[in-house]
Amino acid sequence: MAEQTPLNLNIQKIYLKDVSFESPQSPQVFGDEWKPEANVQVNTQAKKLGDTQYEAELTVTATVKQADKVVYLAEVKQACVVQTNAEEQNLQKILLSYCPNMMFPYVQQTVATLSISGGFPVLTLQPINFDALLANSQQQEGQEAGASVN
Repeated sequence: MAEQTPLNLNIQKIYLKDVSFESPQSPQVFGDEWKPEANVQVNTQAKKLGDTQYEAELTVTATVKQADKVVYLAEVKQACVVQTNAEEQNLQKILLSYCPNMMFPYVQQTVATLSISGGFPVLTLQPINFDALLANSQQQEGQEAGASVN
């Protein structure tokens, strides 16, 4: 029986890669009664940087509408550099589930800050089950999916 190498996993850096905030209805929207509808889109992806080094990205786009007009749009791309010796069968779970779970609190804070800075009530993102998103993506393999490792 072959001896297994212990898993080495090191998140070297977590950083904000891109951020955008648009408020096309300002300032007129501030006089309206506040009854928004929020739509949140989530995307994860990863790419190989070196033999054992990868970049994982989590992109969250929150579109807030009122009366079918976009009130504001906030998009945050958080990323991390991770070094791991994980086997191929565990690599997707690490890069597309574990790493996004680690980055999500940063995204939550940034989206909340953007909404407040834009003059709106705080937008609090609800927790996301990245394991379920990865499983759904793997089931849709061969179709356009929201999770990939390049």
